[in-house]
Amino acid sequence: SQRTAVGSRRRRVKRSAGFSAWEAAAYSPAICSSWKKALSTHSLQAIGLIFYDKLFEMIPEVQHMFTSAKELQASKFSGMLCTIVNAVDSQSDLTHKLRELAPMHLQKGVKSEHLPRMGEVLFAVLRE
Repeated sequence: SQRTAVGSRRRRVKRSAGFSAWEAAAYSPAICSSWKKALSTHSLQAIGLIFYDKLFEMIPEVQHMFTSAKELQASKFSGMLCTIVNAVDSQSDLTHKLRELAPMHLQKGVKSEHLPRMGEVLFAVLRE
């Protein structure tokens, strides 16, 4: 693990578990084609609504984190997902977009343990 000087003390810097450029390039075609397929059968709004229906079905304990109307939340989610998919070919753009989301998610109480389950929900939606 890396160390960074802070004043006269040193602290550990946690390395991110992000994708390497090679991994991003390898997965990019599959991500883009899955997204294109989803958009060929559903509108952005419908994808967002399906996502939240599945989310609350599969992980009901997170429902309290969502205070906006489901339709508004669905629109925001699917719009951001579209933005993220469009940035998947640029590791710096993708990292920037994801870092913009972090403070709000932390404030709402999202924990790292939620992420694998959220991925399962998203994959379930894309399979539909």
